[in-house]
Amino acid sequence: GDGDGDGDGDGDGDAECGNANLEPTEECDDGNLNNTDGCLATCKLATCGDGYVNQGVEICDDAVNDGEYGSCAPDCGS
Repeated sequence: GDGDGDGDGDGDGDAECGNANLEPTEECDDGNLNNTDGCLATCKLATCGDGYVNQGVEICDDAVNDGEYGSCAPDCGS
């Protein structure tokens, strides 16, 4: 048996995003489920084009990131 019931044989349990422990399936885990910081609630790193405004880094984020839709520049800076 794998000891934790998730079937992967490692006994460590399933990854849990938002617990402040970086697990193999996560790019980041800052311990919260806030989408306006550098680590999204999905434990993926915030990037321009993800649809969430990274406070203090981006001015806008229209989730398109091509400079042709709406008024958000491709670098999410205006």
